[in-house]
Amino acid sequence: GLCLSHFSYMGQINSWCSSDYFSRVLSFTTLYWISAIVLIGDAIVKGTVRIIMPKFDPEEVWKTVQKHKVNLVFVSPYQSIFLYNTKLPPNFDTKDLKSILIAGGVLSEEKLADIRQLLPSVQIALLYGLSEIGCATRFECSIDQHVKFSKEKRTSSGMGLNGFAYKIADPETDKVLGPNQQGELRIKSDYLISGYYQADSLSIWDSEGWFKTGDIAYYDTDFCFYIAGRLKEVLKFRGFHILPATIENVLYSFPGIKYAAVVGIPHEEDGDHPCAAVV
Repeated sequence: GLCLSHFSYMGQINSWCSSDYFSRVLSFTTLYWISAIVLIGDAIVKGTVRIIMPKFDPEEVWKTVQKHKVNLVFVSPYQSIFLYNTKLPPNFDTKDLKSILIAGGVLSEEKLADIRQLLPSVQIALLYGLSEIGCATRFECSIDQHVKFSKEKRTSSGMGLNGFAYKIADPETDKVLGPNQQGELRIKSDYLISGYYQADSLSIWDSEGWFKTGDIAYYDTDFCFYIAGRLKEVLKFRGFHILPATIENVLYSFPGIKYAAVVGIPHEEDGDHPCAAVV
């Protein structure tokens, strides 16, 4: 269980939902994730209308978006792929649909390009967040520079948000890394959790009080962030660190593969051998 103060919860509402651009939201995030809790708070604070569906059915999603003039759709990567693979209703009108936000995992550049081609007038954007933090990086529809970057930097999870400080650190040495260098993303903010319920939480902060996200990331010279994978999922093959997402993205380039998940199989000599499960 995560321990959040009232202040941190309200701060997360502002960081997740800082735009007044959206008045009607369709989201499939569950109460297991902070995004669902924050979207409830956003509806109360800002009067946002929430459209609730009994289950995720891609065909019904597109019909609902059209019928209820949805502005924002919030989905996971695999749900976004389902939506892309489902035909749009005849005469589908996107004038009310402003953005589809994708969160909860890594999506390949090819899949993002496919979804953007399907809906060229809609902002299709990845965002990055954790339940311990709330939303940490995103592109805002209401900021021209963000809109420009979201089109140019297709795999970026967005820019930093007010109220947060960021650094990329070498997970083994704690050395701070510069632009375009991959390392662990660490964050400072008053909106973070104070710890885990009835559990030792000292290990989640480094020696300088930065929260260790456990995610491998980097930022470019425009301070746009990119999430490369999970630190705990990294394979170590003959001393080399290999991100499962890197191999998964190669597999996704084959048209016959719908889903892929790469894990490490322990090997006495090599450390780990990558193994892929595919659909």
